[in-house]
Amino acid sequence: MVTEKLLSHITYYQLGAVVLMTALAAVFWSAAALAIGVGGLLMAGNFWLVYTFAGKAFKGARPKVAYALLYGVKLLAVMGAMALALMVFHLDALGFAVGMSSLFVGIGLATAHQALAPAQATADLR
Repeated sequence: MVTEKLLSHITYYQLGAVVLMTALAAVFWSAAALAIGVGGLLMAGNFWLVYTFAGKAFKGARPKVAYALLYGVKLLAVMGAMALALMVFHLDALGFAVGMSSLFVGIGLATAHQALAPAQATADLR
């Protein structure tokens, strides 16, 4: 079950993964370190916006159509930022993809965190 706590854990683990992956790349793959950092931060920002918009859409009094339009604008903005990073600034495409994959690392770590949490802590998640 997806909860607000799980989504916040995903965000923190993802940001940690971006920092770690960028630091490791600076040592072992310096040509892609910047691309990994930018791709990871772009994906972290994208996930944070999805998390924020979904929370407001389910809890708020504003029309749901407004949030659907915001999702569309967000999608175009992220696609534009990706195109800008890869086509204008010529960041390493593989490094950029590795940075964007930090979301999956964050999801995996947060899921493991939830699964391994003490039973008392998971009782309030249900």
